[in-house]
Amino acid sequence: PVVVLSNTADKGIALDAVKRGAQDYLLKETISGPILSRVLCYAIERQQLNNALLGQKEDLSRVLSSITDSVWSADIVEGKVVYRYYSPVVERITGYPREYFMSGLEAWSEIIHPEDRELFLSKVEQEILGEIVKHEYRIVRADGEERWVAGTTSPTLGTDGTVIHLDGVVSDITERHKSTEALRQQSRQQAAAARFSQLALVEHDLQTLMDEATSLAAKTLNVEYTKVLKLLPDKKRLLLCSGIGWKPGLVGQRMVDAGKKSQAGYTLLTERPIIVTDFQTEDRFTSPSLLAEHNIISGISATIPGEEKNWGIFGVHTSRPRNFTSDEIYFISTLANTLGSSIAHHETMKALQASENQHRTMFETTKEGIIITAPDSTILSVNPAAVAMLGYNDPAGLIGTSSAFLYQNPQDREPIFKTLIKNGYVNDLEVAFKKADGTPFYALISAVVHKDEKGNPLQLEGFFIDITKRKEIEENLELFANATEQTADSVIITDTQGVITYVNHAFEQMTGYSQREALGKRPSILKSDKHEKQFFETLWGTILSGDPFRAQFINRRKNCVKR
Repeated sequence: PVVVLSNTADKGIALDAVKRGAQDYLLKETISGPILSRVLCYAIERQQLNNALLGQKEDLSRVLSSITDSVWSADIVEGKVVYRYYSPVVERITGYPREYFMSGLEAWSEIIHPEDRELFLSKVEQEILGEIVKHEYRIVRADGEERWVAGTTSPTLGTDGTVIHLDGVVSDITERHKSTEALRQQSRQQAAAARFSQLALVEHDLQTLMDEATSLAAKTLNVEYTKVLKLLPDKKRLLLCSGIGWKPGLVGQRMVDAGKKSQAGYTLLTERPIIVTDFQTEDRFTSPSLLAEHNIISGISATIPGEEKNWGIFGVHTSRPRNFTSDEIYFISTLANTLGSSIAHHETMKALQASENQHRTMFETTKEGIIITAPDSTILSVNPAAVAMLGYNDPAGLIGTSSAFLYQNPQDREPIFKTLIKNGYVNDLEVAFKKADGTPFYALISAVVHKDEKGNPLQLEGFFIDITKRKEIEENLELFANATEQTADSVIITDTQGVITYVNHAFEQMTGYSQREALGKRPSILKSDKHEKQFFETLWGTILSGDPFRAQFINRRKNCVKR
């Protein structure tokens, strides 16, 4: 330490000595030995203390430089913030030298994101009033990068209770904020996907479902444009059938090329989500006119699956470059897959409805009687033809009754039912039914069993026609055949072309031709040349007109004998 002893009592010299590092300035004439000794001891102690403080200051400076947070302090002078210190870390956080912020609060306010500046200044007012303030906001670094920071400020009060000093910490929380925001977005996306899945279960209108998907994607991902493209039958074009953000009149009308030179076509080709960060640097395909007209830069597209092939494309787009996250890509794929499942279900139900309508039309209009029963034979449904053939006025007289009572003899049903359950079907069985008034009639029936996935019968469906008249004809034909076989007269039957289709036993005896020899031949095999051509022309003209022909014939037997 330096202690100045002087003979000059000059205040200016004394102050200059102290400024230059002297511990004290003493006049020789006033200093005794003991006093000088104490002054020197005090100077040495004070120097040691200063050295210790300087070491601590250097240690503190190293600590403040090594931590990730920036520490600052400021005095409140006439209601204004006057900064006294900023730790070096502020340069890493902001990209500006720390001296830049010593000019005042305005310098720090200038780097705050415009959308957060008003809130920041309101927090400063709270700090000046003595509140301990914690808040998060965005800053724009010197290189233009946007960062999130968190600030904490503690006030020091004067004797009058007003704030005289502020100490604060500024932390870069960008990565933490990104992680938190990513989790928040992921949660929003999962909730949105779950809501859409629930809607897809109950919404039967396909257009409404597609509109909801595009609206939900726009809101959840904060994008300007969304779309659903349907692949047309020619597989060369896609139709914009739903979307958000497009110019009026385009949805439902605009076509997009389905070739591999467009993003949509490339997505169909690769069958995986395709992400574009910037169309200006994209080299896999070009921006289609629809996107170019809307100045679109970025986007995601994913296939909407169908039952056998991809149904179309689901996509989102923005007019600025954007790096879509894996969670956002997964969200779009989820919406596309859910939409695809709903479309497939919708098309299946549409086909089933068409089939049901067709079946209902056939059920109502066919001339064949149809009866549907439960496994216990309770009649569940009958068509109009069955009602009419069974002699009822309406289905109500049959529904709820047992099909066993349709049989003239109910016991006839048992063997038929057992065969039906065993084989799953019966075909062309002749049974005796009875009408509502008890009148019997013959029916030709077939039936099939409809089973569940475990093989248990669900319903029995039977079909029948009234064959009573056919049975009468068959019986009459049988009587006729018996009569012709018993008569001594020759009987010959031909078709309209004159080809023999039947001869009786008397014909064989009389002509010498067997039935086998005569069938397929013409009656001319019996020609004897005893009748003129006009005779035969009259014969055929008469019978072909439906009138009987009566005359005597002279024919020739097989052995050439004329009779």
